[in-house]
Amino acid sequence: MKPEQVEAMRDVCLSERFPTYLQDRNEVIIALAYDTGLRAVELVGLDVDYLDLDVGTVYLPSDLQKGSPPPATLSLERETVRLLRRYLRDRWKDVDAVFPARSSPRLHDTFA
Repeated sequence: MKPEQVEAMRDVCLSERFPTYLQDRNEVIIALAYDTGLRAVELVGLDVDYLDLDVGTVYLPSDLQKGSPPPATLSLERETVRLLRRYLRDRWKDVDAVFPARSSPRLHDTFA
């Protein structure tokens, strides 16, 4: 993706037609996807324990990756860490999944 495309997606996420908590969640999904190259199924499979925001990394276990390669630790940009901190502090549901859904413990990859 080109930076202009990412900015256009962020603008849609931050429109007032979405509640604030969804704006924050959607902005983090876009930032993580752009920053790390994670696929939708990997994003929605992330648990809070996989994040080390003090170091600025996300751990990606083998079982989340296509083809089950070795686990990976990916570096995060400072802005992505800042967005994650804000999102996790203010999110509406306290569960293991980074991206919970209203009716289940985590979002499905068709929503990310």
